[in-house]
Amino acid sequence: MCLEQVKAKRMLHRVVWRYVAVGCLAAVLSLSGGCSEPAVKLGDDQPAERPPIKAEPISVVLPELEDPNRWLIVQKVESGGDGGWATGSFEQSRNKIVIETHDVESFVIDTSRVAINWKKLVILRIDGRNSELRKRDQQVLHFMLDNSGRWVVKEAVK
Repeated sequence: MCLEQVKAKRMLHRVVWRYVAVGCLAAVLSLSGGCSEPAVKLGDDQPAERPPIKAEPISVVLPELEDPNRWLIVQKVESGGDGGWATGSFEQSRNKIVIETHDVESFVIDTSRVAINWKKLVILRIDGRNSELRKRDQQVLHFMLDNSGRWVVKEAVK
């Protein structure tokens, strides 16, 4: 390749990455649109968003688990995807749950299996978005994607 071809290829890569960056930024801004309250700043300069919106009640049944320490369960993966997964971690010192998903439509958290201090602020970070998790009557919380791509908590039927 001559120098001009290399320069042209690099320029093309820069343009493509700029479009990708702008597209990602637009997607993030569109997901967080409609927020009328200012975000609260946390210690690590991460904004905390409002708690997830409650949706229609549903019945949640946990599968029997071999590992009693497992607290995150994928309920439904996206159809047509390459297989869904979710990973989760709990930072006890910061009272923060961090979850990353890929091609997942719904998942369940069993809060009784996590050492959450409910007397302190509980941060829930799902796919890079922070929110506050509040204690509920049920220990099992079912999360589903709504039409706008936000995770919402579905309350279990009593």
